[in-house]
Amino acid sequence: MAWQTRVVTTIALELERTLERLEPEKAKMLESKVREAISEVEKEEDLPTLEEIKRRRPDLAHIIGAWADKEFDLPPDLPLPPAKTW
Repeated sequence: MAWQTRVVTTIALELERTLERLEPEKAKMLESKVREAISEVEKEEDLPTLEEIKRRRPDLAHIIGAWADKEFDLPPDLPLPPAKTW
């Protein structure tokens, strides 16, 4: 399990426990604030579009997305070094 998953799971459990013990009005207020925070983070205008990046960095414009339609073969797995026997 990735550390991000553990963090999110812990936060979700803590939020669930907190919502269960709060009075309904306070629970609604907390839920509203959490949803507001999530929507702030997910605003699309926070992330520049490819066109904005190309405008800001014309030196990169010719390579942005240049390999987007290409498929690459993964390199072969290399053999592991021999392990010492203890």
